[in-house]
Amino acid sequence: MNGQLAGNRLKDIIQWADLKLQGWEERERKATVKWMMQTLLGLSTTQLLIEVDRTFSESEILKVHFAIKRLLNGEPLQYVLNEAYFGGLVFKLDQSVLIPRPETEEWLMAWMPNIQKDDHVLDLGTGSGCIAITIAHHTQAKVTALDISQKALVVAKANAEKYRANVAFVEADMRHAEKWIATATVIVSNPPYVLEKDKAEMQNQVLNHEPHLALFVPDDSPLLFYRSMVDQVNTYGENCRMVIFETHENYAHEVADLFDSHHWEVQVTKDLQKKDRAVIAQKKINE
Repeated sequence: MNGQLAGNRLKDIIQWADLKLQGWEERERKATVKWMMQTLLGLSTTQLLIEVDRTFSESEILKVHFAIKRLLNGEPLQYVLNEAYFGGLVFKLDQSVLIPRPETEEWLMAWMPNIQKDDHVLDLGTGSGCIAITIAHHTQAKVTALDISQKALVVAKANAEKYRANVAFVEADMRHAEKWIATATVIVSNPPYVLEKDKAEMQNQVLNHEPHLALFVPDDSPLLFYRSMVDQVNTYGENCRMVIFETHENYAHEVADLFDSHHWEVQVTKDLQKKDRAVIAQKKINE
């Protein structure tokens, strides 16, 4: 059953997993093995260092065996372990929701201090709930999160329960969110923005496992969701003072231009890779 495993001690399991992932870059391989041992075997960082002779049962070793097999078949680690780190929290997830990205975490954590305790934050297209729950966890704002996918909302609600986050979840299309936009003071969204034609350049890990509903837009409508949301904000968002959108690097300035004639102060921010990543629009004070 153990294959190449020399024994059932922790150091044997770590060595075996490391060998199985030899084709990976060393830093990524070491981090992956560490995360797997912590999650699958329930170990802390300290235990990984000092309990190397600890033994494990056949069923525990099988967990690692099947996780490695799934990784080698191209499945993302976060889906294999059913969890992802974001905003200082650990989110449960499955293939009905996108894996939270560090680029999203960057702009959210940078702009979250601007959220006030009397704000009503609306997250359009919440997925795993990572944005909404992180805001609810770190601020005193009222938070509502909307998604069209019932399966995604099951995941998001489970994550909210885990952290006792006070988030109201709604099953609805973000293109028809007038009712909720009307009461929001801050709107955040990481909507689908990848063009269908870009599939040819994407990794199989993403294409074969992450939900296409949350990723792609038609090639002729790169601003499909942004245009709809901005139109709704202009019509119904009288109380809205700030909008933050994650965007495709090639269309960030086009998204920003949607606000230009509507009395907003708009800026485009870059991620750590120096790519245009977020559009922040704040209503002018004299409006």
